[in-house]
Amino acid sequence: MNDTEQCGETKGNGKPCEYGAKFADGKCGIHSSINGDTQGRPTKFTDERARLAIEAAREGKSKAGCERAAGIGQGTVNDWLEQSYTFETEDGQLASFSQAFAQARAEGESMYIDDGRSEDGDTSFAKFMLSSSYGYQESKKQETELTGEGGGPIEISFTEEVVETPWSEDDDE
Repeated sequence: MNDTEQCGETKGNGKPCEYGAKFADGKCGIHSSINGDTQGRPTKFTDERARLAIEAAREGKSKAGCERAAGIGQGTVNDWLEQSYTFETEDGQLASFSQAFAQARAEGESMYIDDGRSEDGDTSFAKFMLSSSYGYQESKKQETELTGEGGGPIEISFTEEVVETPWSEDDDE
């Protein structure tokens, strides 16, 4: 085994793990289970942290804001979304974290869209949050006028070349 080999274990999102295969079983520290023990640090994923991150997303917070609300480090939510984590909801049901988080983000996004449309809403803040947290881009219309020499029209010429072929309709019969 060398340092260029990758783990290759299938992650929760169905893609192969790209971490280095540093253990004797050819896997990374996350996926290796030598002697039945899982290597690597334990996950910070808990039902309570999942619920806090989801509630923050529902309130329209950025992913970084959701991480702060759940008391977890930067990038952790993205890691959780790649895994197949489930959590217990407030009413005791088992739910997929990635599905619940996506639904909550959609609710937060809708809140900003509604705010942007409302006469009483803060349209500047709604635009900022939609662009910075949800990937929206403001479209800009640009018109360009071209003029020729001395401000006159531009002269355009077309050349058409006709090529004769030996083919005729009789050849198809």
